[in-house]
Amino acid sequence: MKYSVDLFRHPAYIGTKRAHYVEADNDCDDDEDSVKVKKEEDNAKVKKEEGNAKIKTEKDNGDSNGNDYKYSPPARNVRRKLERRECGTCCNDVAVNRFPKEPHPGASWMHGRSVCFDCWQRHLDAEVEEKSWDAVKCSQCDQTLREPEIKKLALPGTYAAWQEKALQSYLQSEQDIYPCPAAGCKARGVVLPGNHILDCKSCGYRYCIDCKAPMHEEEVCSAYQKRLKDDVKREKRRKRQAEENNASEEVVDKTSKPCPNCSSRLDKYAGCDHVTCKRCSHEFCWCCSAPYQGAAGIWKAGNSAHKSTCPHHPGKLPNLAKPHAYDTDSDDNDSDDAEDGDEAGDEDRDED
Repeated sequence: MKYSVDLFRHPAYIGTKRAHYVEADNDCDDDEDSVKVKKEEDNAKVKKEEGNAKIKTEKDNGDSNGNDYKYSPPARNVRRKLERRECGTCCNDVAVNRFPKEPHPGASWMHGRSVCFDCWQRHLDAEVEEKSWDAVKCSQCDQTLREPEIKKLALPGTYAAWQEKALQSYLQSEQDIYPCPAAGCKARGVVLPGNHILDCKSCGYRYCIDCKAPMHEEEVCSAYQKRLKDDVKREKRRKRQAEENNASEEVVDKTSKPCPNCSSRLDKYAGCDHVTCKRCSHEFCWCCSAPYQGAAGIWKAGNSAHKSTCPHHPGKLPNLAKPHAYDTDSDDNDSDDAEDGDEAGDEDRDED
């Protein structure tokens, strides 16, 4: 197809051709970028494969110089071995980072840092437990430790105990601050001058500071204290009376016995063991409480009615029917005396 020269020079044709050339150039640039990226990826892959192959070869046969060695990957996060030195208190070798840099101001030129943290903690445990809050000393000198040093060197529990001691000392020095006396309440209250009532905001307990007692509502302190004194006197009187009654009952129990019939208490100071109750006229043995009346009583059954433990029981009484040894001896002595008397009479007659 043949075109005239004027057609190729037409502005519309020229613009179309220019746009076509621009689009073609852009397509060429995109192709070149993609080819370049792909080539770089291929090169990286080849290098990785070559490195893996080299590592495998070195693991099996040795390095390029012929040295035989076992492959080990490069170390990561290698911890530096710390220097160690001896603790001046426990004499153990301790890492240098387990020593405080400066226990207290001036320690570096006074005695240095020769005590480890563990020994410091044990030292402060004993100091806080045995001494007051403001008398905690250094383990190597007489320097008194302050709050920052104790917090840095002591265990959390030891530091909390030291804080509690310091707080208690402060509260005791302040006369207007009082602890709540209610059981289980640890709150504290402020009693302003001129007031004598501690009103706990935590538990609602009311306490009279002047009387040192729970708040006596609708009663002045003088009347309350007088009532307390009267109550104390009354309680002492009651206790004394109770002690006297107990002592009297013990004496009565020791010196008297209950009547077996009516249970009234009876005393016997003298006389025989045959006792008659004045209230019910019951007759019984004082030793074993055996009755005298009745079919089984002592009047009819005799001494066998007594209990076996009673001294009036037949088994406890002496056997009067059988002569005793002392009776035989006395008879022999009497006969000997009679014979001696007869012989003396015969001698007198011979002399005459």
